[in-house]
Amino acid sequence: MASTRITLVGCEPIGTLLGLALKAVNKNFEVVAHDKKREAAREALKLKAADREEWNLPKACAGAAIVFVTTPPDQVELTLQSIGPDLMPGATVCVVGGSNVVNLALADKHLPESVAFVSSSLVLHPVLIDAPHDAAKLKGAMWSLVGRGSAEHLGGFAGFVEALGARPLFVDARERDGMALSVDVLPQILAGLLMATVSKDAAWRERGWAAGADFAAATAGTTNAAALVDALLADKKASSHWLNQFMRECMALRDAIEAEDGDAAKNQLAAAAERRERWLDDWRAGRDSGAVPIESQGRSMLGMFVGQRMADMFGGRPSGDKGRK
Repeated sequence: MASTRITLVGCEPIGTLLGLALKAVNKNFEVVAHDKKREAAREALKLKAADREEWNLPKACAGAAIVFVTTPPDQVELTLQSIGPDLMPGATVCVVGGSNVVNLALADKHLPESVAFVSSSLVLHPVLIDAPHDAAKLKGAMWSLVGRGSAEHLGGFAGFVEALGARPLFVDARERDGMALSVDVLPQILAGLLMATVSKDAAWRERGWAAGADFAAATAGTTNAAALVDALLADKKASSHWLNQFMRECMALRDAIEAEDGDAAKNQLAAAAERRERWLDDWRAGRDSGAVPIESQGRSMLGMFVGQRMADMFGGRPSGDKGRK
């Protein structure tokens, strides 16, 4: 039987992680890697996250059952425009990251109606953040999905996500974008503001040598200023709210220090640490996605998506099992 082709457009770091997970659940998938940075695609091959590299983008996606797009948000439109004419009917394109509202509009503009589309956000398990970069890192991750296509097709894709170890969660596009502003965009903005604040005076030339790995990790977020500003401008009211909330916390801490009120300062920071621990405990406990486990689906929605034989492989049933009714 011909192998199912899955294409990764963008290989670092999420694309490579997806490739590793795909090969872990089914080595018969043909995973094709494409990245503008040739070294990123070649690294995916080296890590066995892909079977081959294809430099030509439309050719990489032609004949693929699934195309995962993990490029930066400002490259999504050109990607969809480039691959749209070469996608086979019934294929699914999944964009990971960026604004769901924007991604859905771009899909309507550039992809044929015969192609299903999913805009998604992959939220890795925070407790596993330091785990090795392999398929296990997807375990327990929340993968929010906003889809265009039939319920059966999207349900099948949710089953596919679950097979990779993540927890699928269908959400409203605008609601998820609103959540992203506070938990995805704001941390990157604050990282940029921290860098700007600490580095603007003349003493930075010496202070910089006292800033090491911890400071680098804390300021690593601001990598695409244009995309971050676009996200802020997309919902000015919510952006203003969250920036005001952050400033209030800063001012409360400043006022406590100026008043030499150590207890107030300690209580503020201790309360934040306690909330963080409760949040991590929730992640450790896990969340029920509400999806039907693959092994109980029978001739499942996953089967409608990648073929029943492939669904059987996901569920641990040998291909061609004669005992299935």
